[in-house]
Amino acid sequence: RVMGQFKMLDPNFNTESFTKHLREYIIPEILEAYVKGDEAVLKQWFSEAPYNVYAAQQKAFRDQELFADGRILDIRGVEIVSAKLLAPQDIPVLVVGCRAQEIHLYRKAKTGEIAAGTESNILLSSYAMVFTRDPENVDDKETEGWRILEFVRGGSRQFTWVCTYAFFLFLSCSIVIYLLTSVYKQKEKKKRPLFTHAYAPN
Repeated sequence: RVMGQFKMLDPNFNTESFTKHLREYIIPEILEAYVKGDEAVLKQWFSEAPYNVYAAQQKAFRDQELFADGRILDIRGVEIVSAKLLAPQDIPVLVVGCRAQEIHLYRKAKTGEIAAGTESNILLSSYAMVFTRDPENVDDKETEGWRILEFVRGGSRQFTWVCTYAFFLFLSCSIVIYLLTSVYKQKEKKKRPLFTHAYAPN
């Protein structure tokens, strides 16, 4: 049912080509913007809730006269972990996971001096993202209508090859917890509709 709804918007849609698009374009753009503090890019992809959280974090850094200047060194394991219909509106979503080697730095706005983090501290982080598609913006040249309803960065640790398996396990658990929590929250609370029609996100 999930893939069928995506195919209604784009008859050529298939998981193989979308995974390739995620790996080569979408995920690198989003993660690079995330560690660089690029709110303009993330606003194109994030729905209201995750964007507001991120924007509040960046404002807190600006209030301290700091700015993010991180780097993504490598991205691995990009895959569609599951396809679900989120209750109660049966919103079709794809849960995407990946892991990244990254450097997180924060610099002083006035001098550019590093205030937090180091160039040599490479972290291995896991990410989980929940994608849906806005039927009103399928023709958007940048996003093709794809929107991120939830964005989760898992716990990070200094990069070693030994910890790769542990991050895969953590990512799987995070995704399961997210899906169960989403279903529970939607059943317990009546929120304003996420869609104006069909299944368009905010």
